[in-house]
Amino acid sequence: MESYLLVEAGRIRILLNAINVRDVIDGCPGGAGDEAAGYRLWRGQILPVKQLRELIGLERREVRVTVVYSGQEDGQLVLLDVDCVTGLRRIDKSEWSSLPPLPDGVGGLFDWLVTDNCSGIQLMHLRDGVLAG
Repeated sequence: MESYLLVEAGRIRILLNAINVRDVIDGCPGGAGDEAAGYRLWRGQILPVKQLRELIGLERREVRVTVVYSGQEDGQLVLLDVDCVTGLRRIDKSEWSSLPPLPDGVGGLFDWLVTDNCSGIQLMHLRDGVLAG
């Protein structure tokens, strides 16, 4: 079993590999004014920022939670702005299902899904490496 951080963007629930999460910060680290051209200051480092809402085609809005994430092969940190963090989930690979057809531009972000046993809601896993660049 692996651990995953469950985050939300709009009504979409997304799983991040918990081992790659470095920090979870309420709001915008350094303040909203510290972001410039897609970068933000975090603990003395200038890191790229990705808005999960924009990645999946939703309208951008005020940052509620920022996840410091290293989901790239090279370990580069990214600040991932999300609507909320729901918690941690332990999931076995045997629970994974294939993705249904997704809209263009979104399908490449995810590689599998699992259905929550309690709610019946599908949780999609963010593919490693998609936040690079």
